[in-house]
Amino acid sequence: CFGYVDRFGNPTQRRIECVALLLHAPVWYVVAWDLEKDAPRVFRMDRIRDPAASDSVVDRHRLDEVMAIACPDAEAMDNAWIGTPIG
Repeated sequence: CFGYVDRFGNPTQRRIECVALLLHAPVWYVVAWDLEKDAPRVFRMDRIRDPAASDSVVDRHRLDEVMAIACPDAEAMDNAWIGTPIG
């Protein structure tokens, strides 16, 4: 759970399943499954406020599945910049 400020300055509260961390220099991103929206999302780390970890995992989503929906133009699984998925 964390607060998030979008590119327009609108604050929201998010509850996610973190799938991976992504560096697109100089910005880090959290690739995640949004548990409230039941959809993949990508969050800029510098826009995340007051993150809190939880032990409960609702479901585990595979990195390739999340990236295919969240970033359909990316060739994520074929690129060396993708590391080991979290979880």
